[in-house]
Amino acid sequence: LKLTDHKIQNEIIELLQQQILTGILNECRRAKYFSVMIDETKDIACHEQVSLVIRFVDEKFNVFEKFIGFARTATMTGEALADLLIKWLKKLNLNLENLVGQCYDGASNMRGEYQGVAARLRQIAPLGIYIHCNGHVLNLCLIDVSARVPSVRNTFGVVSSLYKLIEGSVKRHQVFEHVQQEAGLKNLTIKELCETRWTCRLECLKVILLRFNEIITTLEVIEVPDAFLLLNSLLSFDFIFHLFIMMEIYSLTNILSKFLQHSNVSLTDALAQVKITIDTVKSLQNESEFERIYNEALKLCNDNGIEPPEKARTKRIPVRFGGGDDGTAGLNVKDYYRIKIYYVILDNIITSIDHKFDENILGVVVLMEKLFLYKEFLNE
Repeated sequence: LKLTDHKIQNEIIELLQQQILTGILNECRRAKYFSVMIDETKDIACHEQVSLVIRFVDEKFNVFEKFIGFARTATMTGEALADLLIKWLKKLNLNLENLVGQCYDGASNMRGEYQGVAARLRQIAPLGIYIHCNGHVLNLCLIDVSARVPSVRNTFGVVSSLYKLIEGSVKRHQVFEHVQQEAGLKNLTIKELCETRWTCRLECLKVILLRFNEIITTLEVIEVPDAFLLLNSLLSFDFIFHLFIMMEIYSLTNILSKFLQHSNVSLTDALAQVKITIDTVKSLQNESEFERIYNEALKLCNDNGIEPPEKARTKRIPVRFGGGDDGTAGLNVKDYYRIKIYYVILDNIITSIDHKFDENILGVVVLMEKLFLYKEFLNE
């Protein structure tokens, strides 16, 4: 057999995999205590794949996160995933008594108080404290804003429809590419709104703002009924104003998201960065920042011949449903967007981040972390 034969190639890869895995496990055993992180997703063949990462620190408190591998699972129940993880760790010859941390998303099958993976693992590894993945927590905060503020939800509904219309057809995508080429611009594609990674929506909003004129031209050329409806939605001050606000918020939260993904970040560092993000968002709650964003939206409208609304929208809920005056009566357009849109969105994102990253819940873990680091400092 030749070295280029696929069987030989696979054997070489398998030997390298075993060698690397042995090295990782030896490092983990020397560290003694370790944590686990698992997540599940469907692959291209629609099979559920579970990924496993182990995290440990050496005697100098250097943090290591090592990917172990993937494992297929037929069911996604807490019991099935817990059994899979336990068997996996035993196969790796890792002592479950030394498991001190578990990090998963917040799904019920992972964090359920009785039937979740975390609860089942604690039964045989009582030191394994469950920590909700901070990246997932941040995504939930952004989801909250969309759920609580109807105008934000409507904006992303338009963005999602825009993606499906242009990128869902090869012919319509080619029209969009041609329009960009005619303008002498680099071809950009409208990004899909990922349901599980909301911080990725920043790229989608960037493309819409960078290629706003070309998107409008494309919708004017495309001869389908949905294109006309989308065109009316895009050519509105309300939509454009929301684009600029959400761009501002996602730009700030994207910094936090990338920070939380660093493998050597401690919980103390993570909470400190969360506080910085909250303070930065709070700094937007003033007249000058509102004026800046409002004027940016006005400029894009003026450049595209879009007239801003002349009067504030009023929404009245029937009294029998507990409604009445919604407080917009007497407000001019600018005050309406400042009070009823701008401040409402900022208040919601601040409240959500502050609530979900509750420092009191993680206080004990943070104190333990500081104690270990202080002890190490005294020993130097």
